[in-house]
Amino acid sequence: MPPTSESAQALTVRRLKVLVIVLALLNLLLGLFGAYLLRRVDREYSALLDESVPTLQQLRELSRGNGVVFRNVIAALVTHDPQTFSAAVTRGRQGLTQSALLRSRLIESEACRQEPSSTQRLVDSARTYESLAAEMLAGMRVEDTADGEKARVERLLAASDDYGLAIEGLSKFVAGRASQVSAYYSEQVRSRSVVVLGLAGLPFLLACGVVVFTVVVVIGMLLVFRHASDDAGP
Repeated sequence: MPPTSESAQALTVRRLKVLVIVLALLNLLLGLFGAYLLRRVDREYSALLDESVPTLQQLRELSRGNGVVFRNVIAALVTHDPQTFSAAVTRGRQGLTQSALLRSRLIESEACRQEPSSTQRLVDSARTYESLAAEMLAGMRVEDTADGEKARVERLLAASDDYGLAIEGLSKFVAGRASQVSAYYSEQVRSRSVVVLGLAGLPFLLACGVVVFTVVVVIGMLLVFRHASDDAGP
């Protein structure tokens, strides 16, 4: 017994409803997946910035502190004014204290833990330099001159240069690692974008499927009705 037009239409409507529901669910899942990827990328880049930027800033401050100490040692040696001499010695000692505190925080960072050899070189060179600077600042008198302290100044300059090279080496490592990690994340973003774009095409394909299915059903119904009409004729 051929299906009536009402039953055929009801069946078609039910199938279309199912397809629409599936299409809506796919859109929802695609949106959730895209939001998850965006949040993950945001967390990864935030972690990269939180790790590398403060470390590089601390290394720059260490380099600046190195120069501050050395300049005040020289300033104390080239003046015979008691007040200027005392101020230079005080600034030099403060610079040593601040650098030691900053370095103690720096070596606890994740970047320093990942590069123990460069970190150890920085610590050793810093201790040598700060020991020489502290010794000079403690023993200098207002009547001392740069010529009279030439040998110790040269040793301090060499230690300062070595310390500066250690800071530069660790800075290059941190910057290079940040660049590598950033490149990796960028590649991951491109890969995930391909996945999202591929998934984004599914609703379009389903929509095309709905259209094709509807056309086929309509044609089929017309053929059934025509056949039934022919059977009912004289």
